Amino acid sequence: MSNKKRFGSAPSAGPKKGIQVQEKTAKKIGLFASVAILFNCICGTGIFFKNRSIFVNNHGNAVGVLVTWLLLTFIAFATAYSYIEISKVKTKVDDSGISGYYERYVGNRSSRFIKLIYPLFYWGIFVVVMSVFASEALLNIFPQVWVTDSSGNKLPGTIGGFSFAIVLLIGLAMSIFFLTLNFISKMVLPTISQKLSYVKFFALSFITIGAIVLFAKHPDYNIITNIDNSPDESLNSLSGQFNFSSVLTSAPAVLFAYDGFLVIGLLKSDVKNPDKTIPLSMILGMLLAGFVFIFITVCQLLCGCASPYLIFDKLIPNNNVLRNVFIEIISILIFVSLFSSLNSQVLGQTRSCQAAIDEEIIFGYRWFKRISNGRRSDLFGGTVCSLMSTIFWFILTGVPAIIINSDQIIDGFGNLVVLAIFVIYGVLPFFTLPRWCKVPTNEAKHERLQPITAVIGGVGCIGVPLYVGVGQFIINIIHDPFGPNTEWGLWYSGNVMTNLQGCIIFWITFVLLFALPLTNDLLLRHYDREYKQPFVWQKGDPKHFDVRFNG
Repeated sequence: MSNKKRFGSAPSAGPKKGIQVQEKTAKKIGLFASVAILFNCICGTGIFFKNRSIFVNNHGNAVGVLVTWLLLTFIAFATAYSYIEISKVKTKVDDSGISGYYERYVGNRSSRFIKLIYPLFYWGIFVVVMSVFASEALLNIFPQVWVTDSSGNKLPGTIGGFSFAIVLLIGLAMSIFFLTLNFISKMVLPTISQKLSYVKFFALSFITIGAIVLFAKHPDYNIITNIDNSPDESLNSLSGQFNFSSVLTSAPAVLFAYDGFLVIGLLKSDVKNPDKTIPLSMILGMLLAGFVFIFITVCQLLCGCASPYLIFDKLIPNNNVLRNVFIEIISILIFVSLFSSLNSQVLGQTRSCQAAIDEEIIFGYRWFKRISNGRRSDLFGGTVCSLMSTIFWFILTGVPAIIINSDQIIDGFGNLVVLAIFVIYGVLPFFTLPRWCKVPTNEAKHERLQPITAVIGGVGCIGVPLYVGVGQFIINIIHDPFGPNTEWGLWYSGNVMTNLQGCIIFWITFVLLFALPLTNDLLLRHYDREYKQPFVWQKGDPKHFDVRFNG
């Protein structure tokens, strides 16, 4: 294989002519569809459940909850604004996303590392997390699995009484369903994402309107003036005191919400006029998502309910039939919303895996290209790679989750991966500053506020995860290693993990983050003697991009 650098993929054999024609004439994604995909990937009904942990972490203090959302939204938006300039640069493969940006701004080693952790680490874990959440939401539709309290009352939004293995199997089936659609056409998942975004918006609107009506009927329920008036028993027992450290401790839940803002960069080859559409869709999508998140949070504070089910339970207290109908409607809408979010995650996963195959950096790339030759979908290899990664992470995270019988491990992995990825998001904007920028300005013009937003986004994206990592998984473990970990988990009512178990998951995540790319390249070096690209520990030629673009 030649080591000559070039743009685009290097297929082991050319596709059929019919496929070439289809690729040229395929329908492209416009601005509206791009914003819909981005909004669909970021914004979901999961905010109601993430808000529960944010409310509890802030001791029910309304100011703390709002500061959490405003501060982290500001950091996330500043970071997204920094990527307006970054997303305009040319990359070796159109759909490589942030890894391609790193190659241009930082260098080969960091770029290759990121190119590998996305298909091997990030997307695999995230698809498992969203699959489990969607599975739990599906089961929550059925009142038979709702947990009962000490008085015998059913508690919608809390499921249990069966093995967690059932949740995992349903989630795996959902992932395989979306991956299978990629075998048909690469445009199936973007189309589904655009259509289902309407359902998600309806779900968010339906629950938010319920919260507003409840506040209008019972203004005394709001926890802005008095936490003790909340109809939510899990909130009115809290102290209501403001603590800035609690704001930072709540950061992973908020960052989890904003994590998908770069997914549209993985669809560059499918987007109309990508140099304008992608930056604009990132800004519009982030503004829309930020407004929705903060507005919903304010509504929850006003009605005093951290749970969407409790909203209608208190809104219709004297009509059991009507109340149950509304709760079932909410359950179905929440499931469809999370099902839609899973679709968006699989969409990003397959593009990332395909980019790794096209650039010939993932172990087994020759085999993936060989099985893709002549297939109807040009994402065939990426889909097979995604399937293998998904099954690997389902086994790695699912087995201990079944043993402990808790969804906290799955949720914990999701939160920790987000922290790691936001550090990666935060480093890159610093390399757009004039002092360190390697990309010529005639290719990516500096934006007016770029130096300011780069510093804000970079410091925030690095500082917040660092604080959480040191405070929660080092200092807190020293003080209370066997205390209950109440910050992770969603619907499933199983056993509660200890802080020490959470710490173990943190360090396993940290080790795998670096071990997987290293293992991939060690396998390539051992089994592919003709491999010419620099490995993750080797420095590449820093001039190959300058020569290409200036010549």
